[in-house]
Amino acid sequence: GIGMPSDPTEEYTVPSATAEEEQAASRLQALQRGRMARAEVERLRLAQAGPPGPPTDVAVEALPGAACVRFAVPADNGSRVQQFTVHVHDQFGPLSSVPVEADVATADAGAGQGSALVEGLPRGEHFTFTITATNAVGTGPPSASTEPCLIPMATPEEEQAATKLQALQKGRIARQEVARLRSSPSEAVTMSSPESAGPISVVTQIGAATLHFDAPKDNGSAIEHYAISVADAFGPLFDTRHPPEATDSGRMAIWIGGLKGGQTVTFTVTAVNAVGSSAPNTTETILIPGESVPPEPPAD
Repeated sequence: GIGMPSDPTEEYTVPSATAEEEQAASRLQALQRGRMARAEVERLRLAQAGPPGPPTDVAVEALPGAACVRFAVPADNGSRVQQFTVHVHDQFGPLSSVPVEADVATADAGAGQGSALVEGLPRGEHFTFTITATNAVGTGPPSASTEPCLIPMATPEEEQAATKLQALQKGRIARQEVARLRSSPSEAVTMSSPESAGPISVVTQIGAATLHFDAPKDNGSAIEHYAISVADAFGPLFDTRHPPEATDSGRMAIWIGGLKGGQTVTFTVTAVNAVGSSAPNTTETILIPGESVPPEPPAD
């Protein structure tokens, strides 16, 4: 059961807040009201805002393997622009999209201007470009398309610089190999160019192909890279280089993109080490599937 109550305590008066405490409480309430008011203003502003307008005055500067796209920043329509996206098109349709943060796009441009660099474009091909702007409300309409822009091949100066760089890399690898053999005379071998890449099988995809072959013997000097030449019935289309990264099974799998649907091509593979290049190995004629949008490279 319940026992008898205790004797009542003496009367106790709760002290009032000090002037400093009342002042601090007033400031806190004012800050909270201000924060709520700003949040409400932002909500109402976004409710009345819309997606940005289309960028204007779009111009393209073609570079070897890339393009610099410049444009006038559109009206944000009540919500700050967060991102610009450059859309790349070839003669068959959309090819890729490159997002760029708004602060980055406008950092080095003049007032009201923006720019974006699009890299990895196949040389010798024509492309057009459009741009869209995105804010907290959504993405606005695209800009007017540019005129077709030809991506140039490497300049003579770039080719000369690349040749010099390759020579330096070969010399450095050769010196490292000589130093290794001197430190381990028992491992000394006669070095020579690699053997030719083995039989090449080709798996085609839309706008791309993957080359499969056994990694050849390096003949005493590690393979530096594989040189791939792509040609059609009229001659060479483009060259590319790939590192000697084999799969767990020891087979190479090299993905080649940027191919046009419906064209027939051949692939020539050459292995390169510090001594020289192997004999080239060329595939039979391969038909690339009819659609032209290239897929992403297969996962490793």
